[in-house]
Amino acid sequence: MLSQFHNDDVVKSSLVYMYSKCGLLDSSRLVFDSIALKNSLSWTSMISGYARVGRKVEAVKLLKSMSLKNLISWTALVSGLVQSGNWIDGLYMFIEMRSEGIDILDPFVVSTIVGASANLASLGVGKQIHGFVIVLGYESSLFVSNALVDMYAKCSDILAAKEIFFTMQKRDVVSWTSVIVGAAHHGLAKEALRLYDEMISAGLKPNEVTFIGLIYACSHAGLVSKGRYIF
Repeated sequence: MLSQFHNDDVVKSSLVYMYSKCGLLDSSRLVFDSIALKNSLSWTSMISGYARVGRKVEAVKLLKSMSLKNLISWTALVSGLVQSGNWIDGLYMFIEMRSEGIDILDPFVVSTIVGASANLASLGVGKQIHGFVIVLGYESSLFVSNALVDMYAKCSDILAAKEIFFTMQKRDVVSWTSVIVGAAHHGLAKEALRLYDEMISAGLKPNEVTFIGLIYACSHAGLVSKGRYIF
């Protein structure tokens, strides 16, 4: 016996979202293709699902089949590609998005693309994106600033990472961890430990990544007693 909602497009869109989130892309596509009037949720869920599992050809093809592309659909593609490790493809799609004149009214896609340049350890690209962030006025965004600190640290420009960190009006555990790990990996063990003490004084609780950075700092500087004290 079929439910009275079996042919409801809104219900089908929710199913596309569910299957996509669970990684069941073929099931998601079957439902997607059966929807008569596809809404934004169904399109973005399908595009994001393909991109997140590395099925980039299908993701791009689906986006380009849309009659009306917007920031949400492009963000689904770009962020999905970056999440699946296709960082260069994510950057290219971001450039194409900009060439189509899409206004960036939300900083999420910008932080995603900063993350892509960080994973590529491409300082030149990262600096260009940082300039773009300044033009857009998103420097005050917490997650964009966090992404910039992480990017500069991973690209071996710890001075730029610290400069951004110390100009941030608000910092969370991600902010502190990024600069602590960055300092540790650049041989600045004592500075990493000092920053950790400041983080604790600010009332923030470190996470697993913070401790990995501290272990690295203590081990490479021979600070065995300090390492034991922290842990």
